[in-house]
Amino acid sequence: MSLVAEIDAPEEQAKEVIRALGRVFWYTAPPDRQRLLTRHYPACLVVGLTGIGAVGYEHGDYWSAVHNEAPGQVDQTLWGRAFRANLDHFRLARFHGLSQVNVGEILMHAGIPAYCLGDLLNLLLQRQSREPGLTGEGFLAWALAPGRESRLSGTDKPVQRFLQRGEDYAADLIDRCVDLLERLRQPAFNADGLGLSPHLIAKAQALAAADQLDWTGSSDRGESAAVATHQRPHLELEPYGRGLLVWLPPVHDATDGRVLWRLRFDGQVESVVSQSRWPGTRETAPATAVAVVRPARQVAVEPAGYDQEYELDVVDPRDPLLVFTADGRRVPATSGLPPEPVWLLYPQVGEGGGPLELRCEGDLLDTYDVPAPYGWLGWTLRHVDLREVSHLRLGDGTPRRVKGARRAQLQLAQPLPGVSSLAGAPVVATAPRLNLPTDPGVTTEWSVRIRRPGSGQLLHAESLSVGHDTAVDPWRHLVRPLVGAYEITVRGPLGRGLVRTLEFAEGLSARSNPSWREVTADGLEPVTVRADTTLPGLSVMPALTELGPADTAVELQLDSLAGAATVRVMPAHMAIQRLGGGSRGEWSLQPLRLDTETIGEGELLVRLPRAADARLIVRSGGRELQTVPSGATYGQPMARFSLAAIADTVGAHGLVQLDVRFDGQDFPAARCVPRRLASTVHIEGGRLVLVDGVRAEGLTAALYRVYAPWERPYLVHLGVNMVSDPLPTRVTTAGPLVALLRIEDPWLPSDWPEWPGRDNAFELAELKWQPAGQDPAGEAVSAYLAGVGALPERPEIAPLLFDLYPRADDLRARGVTANVRGAAGLLRPHPAAALAALTKHRASADQVVAPLVHSGLIALPPDRYVSTADEARLWTASPLAAMLASAHRLPDLAAQVDLREQVAAVCGEVAAHLLAGGSDPYETVGRFDQSAEVFALLPAEERDRVWRAMRVVPGGLLDADERMAAARHLFEVRVRPGLGRLSSSAEGLLRALQKPLVESGGPRVVGALQARNPTRGWLALPALSLAFAFVARLAARGHAAPAGLLPRTLPPHATLARSAPRLVAIDLLLAEFLLTGAGVAE
Repeated sequence: MSLVAEIDAPEEQAKEVIRALGRVFWYTAPPDRQRLLTRHYPACLVVGLTGIGAVGYEHGDYWSAVHNEAPGQVDQTLWGRAFRANLDHFRLARFHGLSQVNVGEILMHAGIPAYCLGDLLNLLLQRQSREPGLTGEGFLAWALAPGRESRLSGTDKPVQRFLQRGEDYAADLIDRCVDLLERLRQPAFNADGLGLSPHLIAKAQALAAADQLDWTGSSDRGESAAVATHQRPHLELEPYGRGLLVWLPPVHDATDGRVLWRLRFDGQVESVVSQSRWPGTRETAPATAVAVVRPARQVAVEPAGYDQEYELDVVDPRDPLLVFTADGRRVPATSGLPPEPVWLLYPQVGEGGGPLELRCEGDLLDTYDVPAPYGWLGWTLRHVDLREVSHLRLGDGTPRRVKGARRAQLQLAQPLPGVSSLAGAPVVATAPRLNLPTDPGVTTEWSVRIRRPGSGQLLHAESLSVGHDTAVDPWRHLVRPLVGAYEITVRGPLGRGLVRTLEFAEGLSARSNPSWREVTADGLEPVTVRADTTLPGLSVMPALTELGPADTAVELQLDSLAGAATVRVMPAHMAIQRLGGGSRGEWSLQPLRLDTETIGEGELLVRLPRAADARLIVRSGGRELQTVPSGATYGQPMARFSLAAIADTVGAHGLVQLDVRFDGQDFPAARCVPRRLASTVHIEGGRLVLVDGVRAEGLTAALYRVYAPWERPYLVHLGVNMVSDPLPTRVTTAGPLVALLRIEDPWLPSDWPEWPGRDNAFELAELKWQPAGQDPAGEAVSAYLAGVGALPERPEIAPLLFDLYPRADDLRARGVTANVRGAAGLLRPHPAAALAALTKHRASADQVVAPLVHSGLIALPPDRYVSTADEARLWTASPLAAMLASAHRLPDLAAQVDLREQVAAVCGEVAAHLLAGGSDPYETVGRFDQSAEVFALLPAEERDRVWRAMRVVPGGLLDADERMAAARHLFEVRVRPGLGRLSSSAEGLLRALQKPLVESGGPRVVGALQARNPTRGWLALPALSLAFAFVARLAARGHAAPAGLLPRTLPPHATLARSAPRLVAIDLLLAEFLLTGAGVAE
């Protein structure tokens, strides 16, 4: 037993216990009363008080229900103290540090009081409508996300406390409540195996009968089954390879087997493609993963074309300890830690710059440290054993409890090597036994239920009473051999059960010859896969398959009386991966093609059949030029090589071959070649033709439209003759094109850039533009760029103008004479359309700062322009746009709980302080003074060492570290031509702005500007940025003098925004918050 509520004492029995205990207590002499409660009747006290809490708590009042049963006979302080002592006596769970010392732990052991159940169930239904396949762990991760306290505001305090402090108890109880809701949907309710108290089940049934559960948006039984296997993106750790990853699930209904994922890491956008190599299967687009290459607070994940978005919390600045299981699974901050080896990832220094100490109660066994993930400078990655640890915390962060109670556990055998489901899950051939633990001298009740995932039909259910540790075969009553996915739910004491989905191929044997596939110049070594069965009743097809160099796996169809399934067999193979250097860091099954120009960035990893001594051989013209030993691999079957070690050799020879040598053999790993893939590109006879093209499989050209830069490129595959198939008319009549050449790796599908850079980009300027008559808004803008039409003042072109703005220099270089940046002015008359467009725009937060400035939208008066839901989306997509959309609500931030949490999550806790009228604690951070002049004289390498020591833990935009990081970027770009001209006029601009800002903004504005050190030259740029921001936000408030200055300030403000967008955005937010706070203070 974990919680007292699991005793399930009937309501009347709990009341009778309190009545009897009250009478005995009243007639006992005061000196003996403590002994009475802790020595004579400890169980009665614990069960009675908890039982009253479960059924008698109402409207924040607990003790009245106790006094009703024993009026005048209860000493609350003494009974509460005795209750806590009895918890220790019975070795029951303790919850220290609760604000209500007496009531807190009583109600924690009561679980969810019946009075509070309706609010909790309705909140679960609300989440289920947005997150199919909701689990207890997933719900807690959402409900307890840092800074999102309002998500539980609709529930009563006992529920909030239980969810916040209950850890595994809470996750298990939520799982049971989700199961309860599923059963309430069914025509005939069945409570068997739920593991919930009878009074909670009765209360839920009464709520359903009274129509007090909101089923709106919740799936019915059939729809629920269809989505029950839905998988969410989540964080994983690959400690010896790519580091911290965002795992992206398979998408079964993706068109052409392809899905584009968009991820926003604190507003910075990254796109990744998942492309099926087995078209026609159920797993259309396979699971993939994206490396988190720098510390981030949050990542928003969205599959393009699907109305779904997921938020994953990565680093909580207040408690930046990340914990992962031995197999790389993230342990949520809301869960207890497993008493086993784990991985810890944490920063070496805290927000104040001091060292962060890992504190623990017990003996922490350090196994070893490995290098932190690529890009996580200043972080430590440790492998430790928690078996002798009771609590763990980082610095002054929240203590993480290490689970003490033993859980039900499956005795899983090793999965079939190389065999997986179509969704990528491992497959087992042996049905595991189930271990059911108990405590000495205690009988523990367990229930076991098995079904197909997503099905409401049970395959097997049983209840067991266990008086000692027992191993059972839960599969013994099922039809065998087991084939496909089975979900097993084991429930016992709260927090000690399990829910697990297993993929079975019972009796399958799959062998390959050779057992290990080596990499050759053409791909993988050919292999034969032989499938067989070891149990009667199982059939498998095909029995024999030959895989060529381009084939990685074979799909087998399994059939038995239990069902049918398709599994994928991928023989063990060598693989090659590049970390860093702009690579996605995925494993390739053929030699990589690396650019000679960037060879010194990152590492080269090679997967080997076993841990072995390996070396990287650099060859050119058949000669060995250099040999590099593998770095540390910590006993893993791989080799890893620093590419910086071969940079000079490759740079000197240009064209080289990289081989990996182990066991006396050499295997091709990569080929380093110059980036240039052709000398020229032109169109001839309606086909794309390459001159002096590199003959390589996968050579592809992406054709970008100069007059429609918002369109995705048209892809053209080049044959061995360097000529494409005929181009469609919509491409040849789109006007000038830019052809970007790239060699596509079939093993590593990747998205094309939004716009081509300089390398391997060729202009096709001779093509003429003709309207196609399909997209009126797009064609109107294309006509403007082509010089044959005026730009229409229509709100639907707003998204296109945001796309155009960052392309201005590129388009001008390619002959576009239209005023591309000036076109942003058309956004100002349509603020609602402009802001709404940014909720779906694919640009990063930094990219949209300059067009918002140039258009004058930064002087937008506070008003309602978009829906509340779109306001919330903007805080993820563009904090600057979000501020403009939410400015009308900021003065009343204290009453706007959702907005307050969004602002704090993005801008940091200092934002609420400023909006309440407080002074800026970081007002001097980021200014350039005389020390900046000295710093500018240091060598670049020494400056980099100083910068690398900063911003280890990501914070809010207005936190000191983020402001300093933005100022650092401005410092690095201060000599750009546009900023050079602005620096020369900075002193005069500041002088001209001073009087209107003083008169309109008052001392609060003056103080903020003085703190920025308004001086001369480039040293004045931080002060000038803040001055421009105050002009815009004072103009938004109707001040005439600042409004009159806007025509003069917006152009240089936009120049500054193009070079230092983060600082400009921060200063606009800061100006708005300071001005709003000044009004609140007055």
